[in-house]
Amino acid sequence: MTNTELFIQRAIEGGWQPLDTLDFKGEVDYDIQNEKYQIFLTTEAWQAVGRAEGWDKRNNMGYINEWHVRMHGLIDALTDGETIEDYLGSILRHD
Repeated sequence: MTNTELFIQRAIEGGWQPLDTLDFKGEVDYDIQNEKYQIFLTTEAWQAVGRAEGWDKRNNMGYINEWHVRMHGLIDALTDGETIEDYLGSILRHD
């Protein structure tokens, strides 16, 4: 599973429901080919990933909405030449 697919899976686990995954049954069936980058612009998806990953808790830097910091971190990573896959791999649990 790619990190993008893992992100989508965690978003759905956290309660995010795009229209074409309402019948989600444990597999990533979101249309990755046509809309894979739109999810990264959706604050609701990042909030849901935050719930699934446990980012809602205050961390050692004092952030309460860590999903917001990590969403903006993607922009920073892209401007530094990092790929989306690499960035997601650095922020998602792989258990």
